[in-house]
This record gives sequence, structure tokens and C-alpha cells, in this order.
Amino acid sequence: MVSTLQVKLTGAQDRRLKKTHTASPQAFDLYLRGRHALTTPAPVDIELAERLFQQSISADPAYALPYVALADLYMNANIFSIRPARELASKAKQAVNTALALDDELAEAHAILGSLAARHEYDWPTAERHLRHALELNPNSAFAHNQLAQNVLAPQGRWQEALAESHRAIELDPFSQEIVGGEPWLAYLERRNEAAVEGSRKLVAAGNLATLVGLGAAQMAKGDFQAALDAFQQTQRLGPSSLTLAMIGNIDGRSGHAAEARQILRELQAESKRRFISPVCFAVIYIGLGEHEGAFQYLEMAREQQESFLIFARVDSLFDPIRSDPRFHTLLAELRLTDEEIQKNQSVASGVHR
Repeated sequence: MVSTLQVKLTGAQDRRLKKTHTASPQAFDLYLRGRHALTTPAPVDIELAERLFQQSISADPAYALPYVALADLYMNANIFSIRPARELASKAKQAVNTALALDDELAEAHAILGSLAARHEYDWPTAERHLRHALELNPNSAFAHNQLAQNVLAPQGRWQEALAESHRAIELDPFSQEIVGGEPWLAYLERRNEAAVEGSRKLVAAGNLATLVGLGAAQMAKGDFQAALDAFQQTQRLGPSSLTLAMIGNIDGRSGHAAEARQILRELQAESKRRFISPVCFAVIYIGLGEHEGAFQYLEMAREQQESFLIFARVDSLFDPIRSDPRFHTLLAELRLTDEEIQKNQSVASGVHR
């Protein structure tokens, strides 16, 4: 005789299960295929993933998870400089708000709201509040721990807290390439370049090819321009990106090959007439050429367009050649990343969680 174990759910548990699951096998399959498209080795197929998530939503509009995945995709697509940041941030916010309308206790959705507030609005107290709330809803969300470390704490130089959150995220999800890759990136931002290079190399050797960008950045920070160039060129072969090309232009400028840097600049300017090229790309090349006027012109455009690249302006060594320019302090003030603003942010955060 076979006995059946029946688990009785409370009304709240039953309602929550229905919110985060779907009765449509098609919607679930499309959602999983979209996630797979974002986790395969480089190049990541963003357009395919977007299409699959939208198809999943069409199959079951009441299924919350594809909205969250779509918001995460839009939020991260800005890194590749393929669409305007304002457009992506708006779409991400719309998708995540729809998810929260379906399930207001979805921790990952609150985490994305926090990251959007940091990366596109430069509103650090609001960002931290959303992410702390996400962790109250689900203390075991590796995604929320990682987003807090990378998008809120690291840009402010709050290294001890950032590393603690990053370690916790890795403990919870040691197989996520994005989360594991965050640790050497934090080392790079904190100017621990040897640790950044070593950590990135190990991950690249293990097949985490997305870490090549961080490896190139760390090699560049060390002054090993040839090694940095090799890493960025390999990244370009895997998946061409205007931002990676701009990093190559920066290296050309800094290593005395101004003609090559200007050629890349001309290529991107010509390409910008056909498709969107982030102003960040031009700023990066001008920084490498030592031409501050051009750099600040495009950095101001990037700030007006709410580019996420700027959140690391306070800590990223890429900005060191222009850091002593008075206009850089003005930029940090506009990003709310001055010493005074960070002290204020920390006071607000400690007051909320006291």
C-alpha cells in the first residue's frame, strides 16, 4: 500500500506559489530558454533572450518571472552600449513594476529597482533602501547580495561592506559566472590589481570568458598595455562591442599610438550616424589621448543620458588621468559621489537600518 504525503499550504503560501509559477508549460519553457541565452558563453545573445522573455509573457501575462528577467536584461544591456540608457532604464522599470504588481514580495524585482536607482538615477539612498528590502524579503537571494555589492557599495568605495556582500552572493550561488566574476572586479576597483589579474585569469581559464573585460581593465591599471590589449582584442573576437573598441582606443592613446586611437574615434563617429553609440565610448578614447575637453564634453552627455558606466567614476582607475581636473569634481557632485554625499548616504542607510 502506497501512502501519499500531502502538503497543506496556507492561503498566503498558495497565492504566492501561483504568482511565481505558471500553469503554461510554453511560458515556462520560453522563460528558461531566455535565461539560457543570457548565461551561455560569450557572445551573449541579448536580442534572442529579449524575444524569448516577451514570448513567455505573451503565453502567460500573469507569470511574474519573465518580467523580472526582462527588466534585468534591459538593465544590463546598457553595459554593451547598444541602446540609449534612458530607453533601457524606462523599459526595465516598466517591466519590473509589472512584476511587482503581480507579486510585491518578489525580492529580485525590488533588487532591480535598487540597481536602477543607482545606475541610472545616481540616487544612492533609494537604491540601498530597495536592495536592503529585497534582502529582508529573501536573505538568500544571491542576486540581491551581488547587486548591492556591485551597484551601490563599490561605487561609493565602501569596500568592506561590498566584499562581505560579494562573498555571501558567491556562497549562495557559486556557479553563476556573473556573481563569481564580481570578486576580481571589486579587486580592480579597489586598486588591488594583482589580485584582480590573478582572479580574472583563473576564471577565464575555467571558461568564464565574460571576465576578459575585467582582466583587460586590471592589466591596463597595472600599466601592462600589451596584455590589456590582448584581453580586449580577444573580447572583440568573441563579441564585438563599441565599448571594448573604445577601451582599445584608450590603450592606443596612452601607449603613444595616437594615430590608431584617432582612427578608432573616426570609425565610431561614422558608425554613430547609423546606430546608437554611447557617449561613454568617445569619452574613454579622449581620456586615453589626454584631451580633457573632448572627454568632459562626452562625459557630461553620458550623465545627461543616465549612462550606468559613470557609477564607477569615483573609484575606477580609468578616470585617473582626468581626476585632478576641477570639472571632474563637478561630475562627481552631479553623480552624488563626493565625500560629503557619501557620508550623507551612509547616515541615511544606518538610520533606516538601526
